[in-house]
Amino acid sequence: MLVPPAKLKTLVFLIAGLSGSAFAAPQFTGFYVGANAGVVQTDARLSMGNYLPFYANTGTETIANNIGNTNVYSYSGIGSIFLGYGEFYCNSRFYWGAEIFGNWARRQANLSESLYTDFTDSYYSNFDTSVTARLNRFEAGIDLRPGYLMDTNTLLYARLGLVFNTLNLGTTEYFQFTSLETPAFASVATYVTQLSQARHKSVTGVRLGFGLEHLVTDSLAVTFDYIYTFYGKTSTSTRGTVYSTAFLGGEFTSFLQATPDPVYTNSTGRIATQSASLGLKYYFYA
Repeated sequence: MLVPPAKLKTLVFLIAGLSGSAFAAPQFTGFYVGANAGVVQTDARLSMGNYLPFYANTGTETIANNIGNTNVYSYSGIGSIFLGYGEFYCNSRFYWGAEIFGNWARRQANLSESLYTDFTDSYYSNFDTSVTARLNRFEAGIDLRPGYLMDTNTLLYARLGLVFNTLNLGTTEYFQFTSLETPAFASVATYVTQLSQARHKSVTGVRLGFGLEHLVTDSLAVTFDYIYTFYGKTSTSTRGTVYSTAFLGGEFTSFLQATPDPVYTNSTGRIATQSASLGLKYYFYA
């Protein structure tokens, strides 16, 4: 059955009108501002190594302690503000956008260990080490937001972006050794008060994520975002010496302990985060 040319022309215009009706209004198009809040998980992979030689009543002693690639997790709140622009590609359902943002969060993790050794007939020692990795609380960056229009009021999108921050890694070590009474000395304490080292490294984190946006009025939308960010890693290394205090002739005397090797401690830290947040967005339509 042939359709008359006049009716065919009317049908074509009707289909074209229906297919373009989703984009007749300026939903999701143009400049926008917004804010969101949620929770962030900090995943820090930390390792540290310590080597400490010293002299005890029984001769030269060495404490070597290594902890490798331990994942430490912490959680805190996160808040963000952002400014962006977006539009549909060639009047299709495919969307592109870009935004700049700043956010605030406490992203920090700590790994620590204490070793206590007690030899009844010789000496006792206390050895505390700690490594902390953290990011600055404020950071800023930029995201690209390719998306797809699910229906007239709902947009699904991905995130690909960069964020700029500082990765801080700090290591501390405290050692105290006390020998028991000997014929030569009433008591001898050998100790390192504290070794510490800090590293501050500017990093560019890579952000990957996805989100969902739904219009509740012509200009106001609610959003949900999940974002994974990888910041890279850094390391520290420091060396020190062992000092002694001896009780000689009725008084304490301090002197440098002659050890076969210097005391040293080193650490490595890698940080990544995952965040989930809800937000509000306002569009400035022309």
